[in-house]
Amino acid sequence: MQQVFSLLRMVDYAMDLARIRTSFVNNFQELTDSIFSSAATANLDAEGYYFIQMRDGRWHAILRQTCGPALLSGTRSTAPNSPNPILGGRTEQARPGQAMAAAAAPAARPGLLLLRRTDATFSAALRARYRVLDFYGSGAPLGAFLAAAAAEPDPPRAALVVAGGAVLVDAAFMDAVPSLRCVVTTGAGVDHIDLAACARRGVAVAGAGKIFSAADRYVRAGLWPAQGDYPLTSKLSGKRVGIIGVGSIGWLIDKRLEAFGCVVSYHSRAPKATSVPYRYFPDAHALAADCDALVVACALNDATRRIVGRRVLDALGPSGVVVNVARGGNVDEQELIAALREGRIAGAGLDVFENEPHVPPELREMDNVVLTAHEASFTEESASDLRELMIGNLEAFFSGKPLLTPVPLP
Repeated sequence: MQQVFSLLRMVDYAMDLARIRTSFVNNFQELTDSIFSSAATANLDAEGYYFIQMRDGRWHAILRQTCGPALLSGTRSTAPNSPNPILGGRTEQARPGQAMAAAAAPAARPGLLLLRRTDATFSAALRARYRVLDFYGSGAPLGAFLAAAAAEPDPPRAALVVAGGAVLVDAAFMDAVPSLRCVVTTGAGVDHIDLAACARRGVAVAGAGKIFSAADRYVRAGLWPAQGDYPLTSKLSGKRVGIIGVGSIGWLIDKRLEAFGCVVSYHSRAPKATSVPYRYFPDAHALAADCDALVVACALNDATRRIVGRRVLDALGPSGVVVNVARGGNVDEQELIAALREGRIAGAGLDVFENEPHVPPELREMDNVVLTAHEASFTEESASDLRELMIGNLEAFFSGKPLLTPVPLP
C-alpha cells in the first residue's frame, strides 16, 4: 500500500492530476490500469520518467521507480529514438496488459536547458511540461552538452540556471546555443548572467523576485561549502506566538507579528483592557502551552527574573522556539541549555544573556540556536513558491506573455 500511496502522491501533487483518484485500489494492476485507461499514450524516457499523454493532449510525468511492478506487466514494445549519446537514450513505450499503441514522442514539448540540480518533485514538474536537457544528468562537459543541445532538431529556447552556480551564462554560452531566447534563474542575484550580452541577443531574463532572505549564521559558520544549501525550515505566518510583556517593545513586536499573519497572544502583570486586541494569559506557563514560539520582551524585575524556566519550557514543547530580546536574566540559561540539548524544545533565538558579554560555550556550539539578529529562513513553503515561480516564468515565455519577474536589461 505504501507504493500505491506514493504513486497517488506523485500523480496528485507533482503532476497535477488531481482528478485521477481511484477508490482504494488494492493492487498495483488496478491502480496503473486506472491511470492508463485515461491515457492515450505513454513513454518511458532514458532517465526513468513515464510521460503519459492524456486524451485531452496534456502530457504528465511519473517517476518509474515509484510505480511498482504492475506498470511494467504485460507486453512492452520498444522504439529507439535515434539516441543522442549526450542528451539521452531510447524511448520505451508500455501499457499494462497490452502492447502500447504507437504515439508521438514527447519531443513536441518545448526544449529546456536544465543547468541546475533539482529535487524529484521539481524535476517531474518540469519534465511534464518540457523536453528537459539535463546538464548534470548528462555527465558531459559543458561545451559538449551545449553543442549537442544546439544540434537538436528543435533546439532549446530557454534555460533554467542556478544562482551562483558553476555555469556562467555569458556571450560564449549564448554563441554555443544561438536558439536561446530566455534565461530563468533561481536567485535574486544575476551576477552569473551577462545581462549586456542578453540584451544584444534579445534574450529575456527572469529572476527569483523577492522570495529569498538571508541565513546569516549558516554562512558565518562556514557550513555552506561543507554542507550545501541552507536546510529548509518553516514559515512564520500562521504560527501561534506568545509575547511575555507588552510594553513599548512588546507592543511593536505584536504589531509586526500580526502583519506576518501570526496568531498573537500575551502575558503581562494584568490585562491591557481594550488597548491590546490579543488574547491574554494570566501566567507564562499557560501562554507557553498555547504557543509555537515564545518571545520574551518584558522588563527584568523580581517578578520576571527567570520567568522562563523548566516548567515554561516544557509547556512550550519539542516543536517550540524561545526568542529572548528582553534581558538575559528573564530566562533560566542553564534550564534552556538542558532543554535544547535534550530536545525538549526545538530552538532558541537569543539576543541577550545572563552574563554578558560572555555566552555559554554550550549555546555557541548548538546549531539550533541563533545568537545574532541576522537570521532568516529558506522554508519548505518558499521552496515551493520558487518552483512555481520558475515554472510560471517559463510558461509565460513559451506562451508569449510577459515574464512574471523580469530582470531589467541594460
